[in-house]
Amino acid sequence: MNKTVQTVLTVLCALMILFAAPTAVSSYPMAVAMDADGDFAAQMVAYTTIFCLPTIFLWTLLLNSMGWM
Repeated sequence: MNKTVQTVLTVLCALMILFAAPTAVSSYPMAVAMDADGDFAAQMVAYTTIFCLPTIFLWTLLLNSMGWM
């Protein structure tokens, strides 16, 4: 594999991890401080944290099976 293709695949893997990452925990106190929906922010933090683990695992498994990682 040439260096350009390897660099593109590295960037794609980094983007996959970035977009599959959970919502920042700091969004809850920020929502509460701004008189927004703190309960909804807390739920989003919990849900994205729970679902990011299998998502990252499955994408990594898929990319590995395709030879991209």
